[in-house]
This record gives sequence, C-alpha cells and structure tokens, in this order.
Amino acid sequence: MAQHSNPEDFLTEVLTEYIFTAKMCLDFKKGDDWSVGKGDVIVFPTAALLFMIVDAIGSWFRGNKNFKIVIDGENRNIINSGFHHFYIFNSEYYNLDLTEKQIKIIYDNYRCLLLHNAVLPPRNFINSERLDRKPFDNLIIEGKETYGVFLIPFYNKTVNALKKFIKEIDNVVPSSDQRKILDLKAIMKSD
Repeated sequence: MAQHSNPEDFLTEVLTEYIFTAKMCLDFKKGDDWSVGKGDVIVFPTAALLFMIVDAIGSWFRGNKNFKIVIDGENRNIINSGFHHFYIFNSEYYNLDLTEKQIKIIYDNYRCLLLHNAVLPPRNFINSERLDRKPFDNLIIEGKETYGVFLIPFYNKTVNALKKFIKEIDNVVPSSDQRKILDLKAIMKSD
C-alpha cells in the first residue's frame, strides 16, 4: 500500500502509474485468445487512464482565478468539476484549441460513458492506429458527423502534459482548492 506525507508525492505516484499502465496497454497486442479486437492494443483501458489523467490535472486548477484558458476566444477559468476540468486541453499543458462544445462532447461521450457505462455512443470511436493526427477530431461517416479519439496522439499529448504538471506540482497543488478540500477533510476526520 502506498502512503505519502503530502498530496504532491501521492499525486505524482498515481499519475505516473496511470501513464505507465497506459503505455503498457498500448504496447500490448491482443493475441488469438481474445474474442474481439485480436491484433489490436488494449484500447479502452488506455483511453480511460488518459481521461483520468486529464481530469486529475484539470481538477488541481479548479478555482484558480489566475489560471486562464482560452475557450471560444475568451479567457476562462476552471470553475466547476465535471467537464470544466477538461478545459485543461486548451491550456499550455495540452496546447489544443477545442471549443467548449467539443470539450463537452469529449467529456460526455468518451470520458463519462466509457468510465461509467463501458460504452461509446453510435458512430463514436477510438482509433488506436499510429496515425499522425490530432487527438480529437470531427469526422463525417456515412453522411453523419461523428467524433473520434486518436489514441496515440492523445497519449503523446498526455505524456507531455504530465511531465509539465509534475515539474510544476509543488507550485500548483499547495495553493489549490483541491488541497484546501483535502486539508479540511483531514481536520474533520481528526475531530
């Protein structure tokens, strides 16, 4: 059992384990003993782990009025939990330029449905081929708009975001709303 004296060390260990496990899933090839997806990588757990990292990084900036992110041409803050954590995609951590609508679609259709229900909506997909693409893209399939997650570029962006976050963790976490919540829970538990 891992124990740490501060959230920074704990967070570093957890997020490092997530990205390490995501890499193991990407390197693994399903063999003949798999009933579906033979020859593919471990797609859905990889995506789930990457979305958990995004959610975690974004959560540590919730309530930080000095951390501005451009969404739809306006400076925004991560104010609420939920899809607001995914605003981090447009920050210097991921350097994407997604609209709020796109962020909400990614959160609702991929993060939430995948983690809570183990499904994706019709015409939504996760591509595990090693393509030079954006991590997320709108596509027209059979005349209908759909959205795709391209796992390898998403993984690569997440590796870079995580390295940056861990490098800055001692400056981000101590003054965050999340840290205040953790400290309050510790005080309440000790009473």
